[in-house]
Amino acid sequence: MFKPSEHLRAMDDHDESSLGSDSSSSSGIDPSSLRSSSIEKHEDEPDESKQRVAKTETRHVLYSKILVGIVLCASAAFAGVFTYKFISNQETAEFQQKYEYYADELISVSETKATDAFLHLATFGVEITSLASYGGMQWPFVTVDDYHVRASDFGNLTGAIYATICPIIEEPEREAWVNYSLTESNKEWLHEGYDYLGITDGDDTIVPFLFNFDAVNGTIAPVTEPGLVTTLSQIFPTTNAFVNFNLDSMPVFAEPKRASSKARRGILTALDLADVNMVDFPTSLVFEPIMESFAEDDSAAIVAYLLVHFPWNIFFDNVLSDDSHPVQVVVSNECGGVFTLAIVGANVEFLGHADLHDPSMNEWVVTSPFAKHSNIYPSATEADGESRCLHHLYIYPSSQMKADYETWLPITMSIFAILIFALVSLVFISYDFILQRQNRKVAETVQRSNELVTGLFPKEYRERLFGKENGEEGVFLQKTRANKSPLLASRRGESLFADRGDGPEMYTTPPVADLFSDCTVMEADIAGFTAWSSTREPTMVFELLETLYRAFDEIAERRRVFKVETIGDSYVAVAGLPTPRRDHAIIMARFAHDCLMKMVSLTNELEVRLGPGTAALSMRVGLHSGQVTAGVLRGDNLRFQLFGDTLETTELLEQKGGKNKIHISEETAELLRAGGKPHWLQPREEKIAVRSKGMVQSYWVFPKNSSDASSTYSGSSFESPNMGILDNKRKSSSKPLLRNSEAEVLAFTDDASADQDDLLDLKTQRLVDWNVQILSRLLKQVMAKRQAAGTCESSEPLSEEELATVGNGKTPLDEVKEIVQLPIYCAATKEVNYEDVELIPVVKQQLHTLVYSFASWYRDENAFHSFEHASHVTLSVTKLLSRIVRPEAVHDSPSDDAEAKLHDHTYGLTSDPLTQFAVVLSALIHDLDHPGVPNATLVKEATELAGKYKNKSVAEQHSVDLAWELLMSDKYKELRSCIYTTQAELERFRSIIINVVLATDIADKDLGALRKARWNRAFKLGDATDHSDENPKDEVDRKATIVLEHLIQASDIAHTMQHWHVFRKWNERLFQEMYQAYTDGRSDTNPCSFWYEGEIGFFDFYIIPLAKKLKDCGVFGVSSAEYLDYALANREEWVQRGRDVVAEYETKFVNVTQMIDV
Repeated sequence: MFKPSEHLRAMDDHDESSLGSDSSSSSGIDPSSLRSSSIEKHEDEPDESKQRVAKTETRHVLYSKILVGIVLCASAAFAGVFTYKFISNQETAEFQQKYEYYADELISVSETKATDAFLHLATFGVEITSLASYGGMQWPFVTVDDYHVRASDFGNLTGAIYATICPIIEEPEREAWVNYSLTESNKEWLHEGYDYLGITDGDDTIVPFLFNFDAVNGTIAPVTEPGLVTTLSQIFPTTNAFVNFNLDSMPVFAEPKRASSKARRGILTALDLADVNMVDFPTSLVFEPIMESFAEDDSAAIVAYLLVHFPWNIFFDNVLSDDSHPVQVVVSNECGGVFTLAIVGANVEFLGHADLHDPSMNEWVVTSPFAKHSNIYPSATEADGESRCLHHLYIYPSSQMKADYETWLPITMSIFAILIFALVSLVFISYDFILQRQNRKVAETVQRSNELVTGLFPKEYRERLFGKENGEEGVFLQKTRANKSPLLASRRGESLFADRGDGPEMYTTPPVADLFSDCTVMEADIAGFTAWSSTREPTMVFELLETLYRAFDEIAERRRVFKVETIGDSYVAVAGLPTPRRDHAIIMARFAHDCLMKMVSLTNELEVRLGPGTAALSMRVGLHSGQVTAGVLRGDNLRFQLFGDTLETTELLEQKGGKNKIHISEETAELLRAGGKPHWLQPREEKIAVRSKGMVQSYWVFPKNSSDASSTYSGSSFESPNMGILDNKRKSSSKPLLRNSEAEVLAFTDDASADQDDLLDLKTQRLVDWNVQILSRLLKQVMAKRQAAGTCESSEPLSEEELATVGNGKTPLDEVKEIVQLPIYCAATKEVNYEDVELIPVVKQQLHTLVYSFASWYRDENAFHSFEHASHVTLSVTKLLSRIVRPEAVHDSPSDDAEAKLHDHTYGLTSDPLTQFAVVLSALIHDLDHPGVPNATLVKEATELAGKYKNKSVAEQHSVDLAWELLMSDKYKELRSCIYTTQAELERFRSIIINVVLATDIADKDLGALRKARWNRAFKLGDATDHSDENPKDEVDRKATIVLEHLIQASDIAHTMQHWHVFRKWNERLFQEMYQAYTDGRSDTNPCSFWYEGEIGFFDFYIIPLAKKLKDCGVFGVSSAEYLDYALANREEWVQRGRDVVAEYETKFVNVTQMIDV
């Protein structure tokens, strides 16, 4: 049998023997050669001469060997030392990385827990103030209802072990307070608390006077000192023992109470109260002031305190995983307190009241302040009455952790490296380079073939095709024996498995096929992929598929599932063959679940690179179990295939499945029940029709063994279709329509940017990151081009003050230009590589903040004119710009002439990245702060905006002014210096933004007529006047200007020229927004009455003519034909289905509106 490995070893043995003979020959030590040489020399020369030559040759050979030996020894020693140092440093780096990760986790999570605890404490105090105020109670005569429940909930949230209300009693109120505390109505909190804690014999006796407690003698005495008394009122866990106790009589309470009173908030004490509270961990007191009322300033009086005990273990519990290495945390404060905790996995151990860390770990210490917001602690020792008593964390690794990362591997590998280096060095010195090169080519060819076969066929089928190690021949060897070499047939272009002929005996070997009676087949399809891919570049489509399928392949290998094939966006896999297994249904269910999880994770990550809508992609998965015919289908394209009814049923289940759901048959469900997984199953409400089987029951499967199973199928699949509408109806905008000053604009923007993660949802944050990525790439191209074109542009740089004066005193409409002057072609920019340009961190941050500010200015209640829509427009603009940059009419060429032709062909748009940056930025801001109604409504309502912009392009001009005012603020100074540096650049940048954004106002007939006239003039259409005497540069720039305006117009309605599903999505959102305006009384006409006919007219008189213009201008390549084809297809689809679609809209939105009104 043919064995590739033995064949290669035989070739290696042959090569080594050949090399040995050649080496000995070349070194002059071959005996026969020496004998024949000496005989000849003996006949021709004297004996002395022969001996001298022999000694000289021997000495040279010896010197060469010694030199080679010295070099090899030195090299081997160097390799050993280097290997030892490298691996040792790597172990240390791994230890340091892991430990620093632990330290960062402890610091960040403990700080978060402390912040949350104090936030809940403050909220609890406000709640008590609210209850007293709205209950009409006067302090100190306040009893909080259900205090035991509220305090228990507070303890569960924060980990606090005690929570007590401590009212402040003035001297004239002492007697009244004591009487109040003894009333049965007041004691009700004791009874309720005992019942809540399950205490049946709780004592409700209260000391009938305010008392001081002598901790030494254990006695109490009435309070006789004049002045205010802070006592205990309601206590949880419930007890009567300390009611009416005077807290001021003990300094341990008086000092922190005084600090909280002065700070008017809770203060973390510097005291270790472990002994006082009899708990296992050090504990600190916190006094949270309770105010008499809600005052905006500090005028509200403190009428009580909420006394809480926090054990320190709550800040470090469950921070690290159970398998984490031990870490030691020393907590110290500047007032002398110190104790040590051991973090062992997710648990915390108290080591003692001292710094007990391992001193040998001092070099690895990580230090951080703890809870700075609650560490101001008053002290009478300071002149101003305040001192800093801050807590600090000192985090050390344990010696056990350090030892776990110190192994024998450096020494072992260094010795191994020395041996390997010596061996490899000797082999390479003696090896024949010609044979080595030839053998390497053969090995590479065999390796590639083996990798290809490994991916195509299961192991058992590979052995049947190519043979087993025991010598049995496979089909491959039988077929190729006549060719003498496995590679010979492929070199001649012949199939390895198909004889040339068309008769019934065209194959000389039997088929490689089997019947497997127990298998589970999975077919998964990406829902929404067709619509998504219609808006993307081909490279983006393949990046998505390659990323997903690679991840699925890795899961399949881990789960021992065999991937059969991928067809488009469908992924087919099978479990139970070629090696049968009884749990194939369970394995496949888990595999499908893992694929769904990975799909969700990867699409969220990829949205930053692939643009909006990527995270919305989902999968439909179908599983069916039964018998399968499997084998190798021979022919020119050799492949492993499955056949049978099982595959057809699996495909049907996938097609009738749900988004992000696993749809299985009754057969698969029965196997899951037999495997002990009935709890995974959920019967589908309606039965499905299966050919030859009729109506059958199917199931949804939800594997419950994964930690994230509860969130596996969260999303649109289980949400009511009306939930989004209800949410939008309940939202109200907090953004005023108009801000006249930069201060007002920046005030809102700064507030909105204070905590970006809190203000924007994850989807919007991903859109922000994607837009920043697009703009960053273009900005680097702007900078790279500017550096290369320094000799082409002669404009002098302007000062920041001069640059800021552009556009002052005019409305954007006044600045619209018929021709935007683009720069001339500069050959010096031909070799520009923007990848060599790096944006400084401050510019990156400013760009991100700017885009975030734009996102925050889009109104949440707008269903259509939203930041997501702006990003969708940006995606279309980017796609069209990429087609401009790579037109099919001009082929790639390194010559300057080709670059110049490309510049002329695209009207200069390819040569100016600043123009591209401005257009993309315009797409992002074109609907900024859109009010959700058309300009006509704003004019009709006589809004302030309409008056400001003289009833022309109101929303568009407002977006330009708002975005420009944001960009011109001082906080973006460095960013602006990267965008433009000269007067010409600034004017071009602003002109493009104004022309492009105002071009999105398609309702203004005057502006539309002007643009139509400019188009006709630019492309010599209709009755356009002849301008043959016009400057050729102006003629090209006019074409560029009008092309940019039509580019943004097409992108603004790109959904109408994309896949039907994309069109439906945005058409519905626009309908929803207009219906919202109608229900709000801002529109007189119900869109249901005109939507169907209006869309047809919109296609006929605007969309399709615009798509034809894109094709006519000749710079967008295949995209123009693609947009036109989709527009025509969508119009035809709308004519056929539009009335039903409008009926769906009406049912959906009218019903929801009525529900909300009710």
